[in-house]
Amino acid sequence: MADYFYKDGKKYYKNQKISHSFQSTNNCFIDTHTIAGFRENLTGNIPLTITILPGAAQTIFEDFSENPNSTFLQLLVPEKELPMTVTIRSRNTNSPITVTIPTGATRFFQVENFESLTVSTSSSQPGFLSLFIKKTFCICCNDQNNHCNEYCHRHDHDYDYDYDC
Repeated sequence: MADYFYKDGKKYYKNQKISHSFQSTNNCFIDTHTIAGFRENLTGNIPLTITILPGAAQTIFEDFSENPNSTFLQLLVPEKELPMTVTIRSRNTNSPITVTIPTGATRFFQVENFESLTVSTSSSQPGFLSLFIKKTFCICCNDQNNHCNEYCHRHDHDYDYDYDC
């Protein structure tokens, strides 16, 4: 049986189940980018601490790709810092997620098709934000130069997102 078909004059490859980071016949693969810190003898979601400058909102992370993704964000405003306002944008909606994280608090977000994270502080001095970001995405490269959206489908398995390509 052929692993492709034609529809409206275009060649499409059939969905093929794959596990993380294995390539399939239609040249699709799944990978994960992680933004994290490092501490000796620690494992898990170790946050990276970054400086937030006073004044205008600062873009911390931005995704310019068109690849579908599922992104987990863990954001912490350390003790002795003023609350910080974060804005998370997604390609799926025109309404961003905007929340103020209080001092000493941690917030967790799961976003589909993440686009950007911006942060601002009301302090007149630089502040610190600790974050951990894990973005799982699908990329397809085929002879039609079609985007992954036509081939990859997300499945929710107890908050651990898998993609079929």
